Amino acid sequence: MGLADAIHALRTGVARSVRPTTVLRVTGGQAFDLLDAVSPRPLFLRDGQALHTLLLDDDAHPYADVYIACDDLDYLLFAEGPSPEALVAWLRARVPAGLDAELHDLSATHRLIGLDGPYSWELLGRLVGPDVVGVPYLTLFFWPELQGIGLRAGKSGEYGYDLLLPVASLPAFEAALAGPAAAFELAEASLDALDLCALENAFFSIRTPGVTELTPVELQLQWRVDRRRTFPGRAALERARDAAPPRVTWLRGPPGAPIPAVGTPVELDGERIGEVLVARRSLVLEGPVGQALLARPFAHPGLEVRVGGEPLRTVSAPVLHNRSLFMDAQRHAWASRATDVFPPLAPAWR
Repeated sequence: MGLADAIHALRTGVARSVRPTTVLRVTGGQAFDLLDAVSPRPLFLRDGQALHTLLLDDDAHPYADVYIACDDLDYLLFAEGPSPEALVAWLRARVPAGLDAELHDLSATHRLIGLDGPYSWELLGRLVGPDVVGVPYLTLFFWPELQGIGLRAGKSGEYGYDLLLPVASLPAFEAALAGPAAAFELAEASLDALDLCALENAFFSIRTPGVTELTPVELQLQWRVDRRRTFPGRAALERARDAAPPRVTWLRGPPGAPIPAVGTPVELDGERIGEVLVARRSLVLEGPVGQALLARPFAHPGLEVRVGGEPLRTVSAPVLHNRSLFMDAQRHAWASRATDVFPPLAPAWR
């Protein structure tokens, strides 16, 4: 499936995906202590709740983009970035020795399958049951018939769910999905499509070139850390705060404008104020969307800038009218989508 078809499904329907995600189950009487030693955020989690944070290296650069979820007395760690072997080694090198805690790599026994899009809640309800429609963001749910665990999360700006299924249950999953998949015209979303959607909605992607050389200060991810805690990279993070480095700011260009290359200077009134970190063509906006590292006084939306001689604007994210923001499970349904009225996905350039 091409990028355009995948984006159309993610923005107006439902798409299935597989992301390179390491999933660990942490068990034992001190499972909490193991994760608490490395998490930059406090693990104030009830059973079934999850939090979104980062694991940082000693220089305060992102090592992994993670969700930590509490499952009864165990914890699930969903991590994008390192391989399972690298993540296990990283954790063991940074936690106190002798803890009553074990790390179980689920990559050989389970698969993580994503369902994203404004109607993904409705399709999932057909599979798991209607109660799943009301599952809050960053909450686990369960599919007992397949021994599966789900997490409502998503990084596309639309409704999103991750299903953790045993390999042995995959045939039953495909059989259960066959009918709804045809009814909902389920598409397959590539990693490239998911990353473009994430960029349009200000979701951090550890796969963006260059971001693992920055800190949460530049990346505007300080909400994922708590400076009152002790965690790997904290001292370097404090130094970065004191240095007042440039910050990521989102850019949008008019339809048809060329896509600026990484490192292209961003200028305001002829003065260089930063450079492009990443830029892509938004298929919805039909023009450039991206991030720039701008000097602190200019790292805000509302500026008319020039990038490579072309007019762009600093904006706040999301840059789209995501359909999920206007979706009401009591009123809207896939079957009535042709008559339902939503704002246009693309806000006007002017």
